[in-house]
Amino acid sequence: MNEKKDCKIILDLLPNYVEKVTSKETNSYIEEHLKNCGECKKAYTSMTEDLNIQVNNEEKEIKYLKKFHKQLKVLKFIILIVVLFLVVSVGRKTIILYSIDHKLEETEKAFSSNYYAKQINYKDGSVLESTVFSKGTDHYISSIKLATVDGQTHKSVCYVNGEEKLSLADMGNKKLMKPNDFIGVNGYFWFASEEIPSYLYSRILSSFSLKIEDIKIGDKECYVIKHKDIDRIVDKETGILIKEIDYKQDRIIEWTYELGTVLDSDIVRPDTTGYLEE
Repeated sequence: MNEKKDCKIILDLLPNYVEKVTSKETNSYIEEHLKNCGECKKAYTSMTEDLNIQVNNEEKEIKYLKKFHKQLKVLKFIILIVVLFLVVSVGRKTIILYSIDHKLEETEKAFSSNYYAKQINYKDGSVLESTVFSKGTDHYISSIKLATVDGQTHKSVCYVNGEEKLSLADMGNKKLMKPNDFIGVNGYFWFASEEIPSYLYSRILSSFSLKIEDIKIGDKECYVIKHKDIDRIVDKETGILIKEIDYKQDRIIEWTYELGTVLDSDIVRPDTTGYLEE
């Protein structure tokens, strides 16, 4: 009866003994009992095995958590680098676009009343050439010449001098004249980002899909603005578009400008001989 009582006491003490929270006197008492009691010894062995399994599981969990936190730190670092790259990249492109807008506005104010512009459009073997000599909206001459792949040529001229407006159209087999009217186009500055609205949030959103690179053409420092299937080359100094390559439509457009060089002698009333008044 006393042995059973001792075993009951030992079994109650074993959990604390296994966790090493019992006193020295209690430890001696338990160890002495375990030497002579197989049942309690078996219970002790089972408890220590369970404890080892629990400890191993906790260690594995701790290692997993440490590994997870380490990977999380690496992921946060990568995300931070990506965000910083996007902020710097988008910020740079947004600033460049606004700089182009600002310089273009300054160029228009300074030279919109006096400039020469030439545009050449290459597409499908045809060449469309437009030229303008302008000293203002009421004094200019513009011409359009289309040379098709089959050898045909069409020309039109628009002349404006104050109240006089005159348009000529040469279609090869027919020449028409329209006094006091015009069918040509007045000269204007072609915008470098005509498809991209200039307000802030549009500039920022557009910057995500744009690529902007530096390039030098002759002595001109330029930007190449790559948007969808179109490359636009812009003069850094003036903000003026000087070349556009449309890969989807297989088209190239080139512009040439001379600012502040047009004289009255450059804007001469065209010869209307052989033209029929319409």
